[in-house]
Amino acid sequence: MELTQIIENLKKEQEEMQQKDALLQAMFTNAVDGIITVNEKGSILSANESFSRLSGISHDLISQYNFSSLFTDSEHVALNVEAMAQASGTVSEWQLQQDADTSIPVSVSIAPISENGQKQYSIFIRDLSSEKKYLDHLEEREKLLESVIETAADGVIMIDATGKIRTFNTACERLFGYKRSEVIGNRVNMLMPEEHAKSHDGHVKRYLDTGERHIVGRGREVPGLRKDGVVFPMYLSVSETEVGGIKVFTGIIRDMTQQREQEKMLVEETIKRARAEEANFSLDQSVKYAKRIQQSILPTAADLYEKVNSFVYFNPKEVVSGDFYWMMEKGNHLFIAVVDCTGHGVPGAFMSMLGYTHLNYVTNNSRSNDPAKILG
Repeated sequence: MELTQIIENLKKEQEEMQQKDALLQAMFTNAVDGIITVNEKGSILSANESFSRLSGISHDLISQYNFSSLFTDSEHVALNVEAMAQASGTVSEWQLQQDADTSIPVSVSIAPISENGQKQYSIFIRDLSSEKKYLDHLEEREKLLESVIETAADGVIMIDATGKIRTFNTACERLFGYKRSEVIGNRVNMLMPEEHAKSHDGHVKRYLDTGERHIVGRGREVPGLRKDGVVFPMYLSVSETEVGGIKVFTGIIRDMTQQREQEKMLVEETIKRARAEEANFSLDQSVKYAKRIQQSILPTAADLYEKVNSFVYFNPKEVVSGDFYWMMEKGNHLFIAVVDCTGHGVPGAFMSMLGYTHLNYVTNNSRSNDPAKILG
């Protein structure tokens, strides 16, 4: 090879090295993370502007500092070559001292390099303040949510798409008689009577496959099964969300036992009082009383105006029959019926009351919103 060719090749290699050096210097200078170079004793040989901003140390004064004096952690104060060598290739979280009273969390990674046969270390320092604040904020929100769930008067259950229970709050422990440890990880079917437990998986699968809602996004009265085997009425509303990319369903549960018992007692007490009073009332008084009974259960004109645009308003005549009309709102459905019952006077009014109560019951407990299926 001619001498001129050798010289040209050397120049080309030198230019390439200069370009690489310029690129490395630009990366070093403009890097978002702080970068410093230290020798075997930890003395700082160079630092970029990002490190000056992080540490609060003027770029002109950085060479006066030792690496170990930058961090508040006592275990790093006496950092030496051996410790740096052990830390090479790992990422640690330390506290970078900014002034006498302030430090910030940073991640530190150390890489050994060689310069003119001398051991040196490049140290990369990233500010974790924003990330830590965000994580702390998430932790606070999670604790707040846990507190709300735990102190809620209603039961709160969260299940995954396979039906396994992930959350079971204190109110649920009272409702169902189970300890949390007895249900977490088990299928939610254990909290349902057998006939409902068998159909539950099918409802979930159909919803996941087709998006057809059976109970998600709605509220309805369903039976629950306690640990002691007692079945009780409960109002259940279910919502859907995703947690960490996993689809979960959250159920809010309210025990309806007391309300149903009060309704039953009210009907029984009304019937008992009516029978006692009927024996002493004249026929005229009995008819007026029957009229008041029927009027007390029928929707008012104001109720109808609120729910429907037009209607024919029925008002019991002096001679009360068992005929009555009925209206009930369930979820986002409005059910209206006109009913013909046998009887007149107080017996007719009682027939109206029994019919009214029965329609409430079957509609609340029906799985369908089809009137024909409800009445069937």
